[in-house]
Amino acid sequence: MLISLKKFTNVDFLNPLVETMIQSVPRHRPSAQEALDSWREIKKTVGTTNSEWRPRWAGEDPCQRFVLDVVSLYLVFMHYAKAVVASVSG
Repeated sequence: MLISLKKFTNVDFLNPLVETMIQSVPRHRPSAQEALDSWREIKKTVGTTNSEWRPRWAGEDPCQRFVLDVVSLYLVFMHYAKAVVASVSG
């Protein structure tokens, strides 16, 4: 796992994409479109919850995790609520 991703507990699914994007030889890195296509494929395999949930710091204590998860849940809910309202109203 990449050192920068080790700080988080729930983003392992990003490792393949990140590793291709940080290749030391620039021509071995994906284009922006290729990276976006890879993200879309990864997102299909991890599901909506993991792909839209906040990254969790490995050092969070239970109280921090609870508060931040509640905020994240609210934000995800509001995102979907706005999408539903927009689809119903027009």
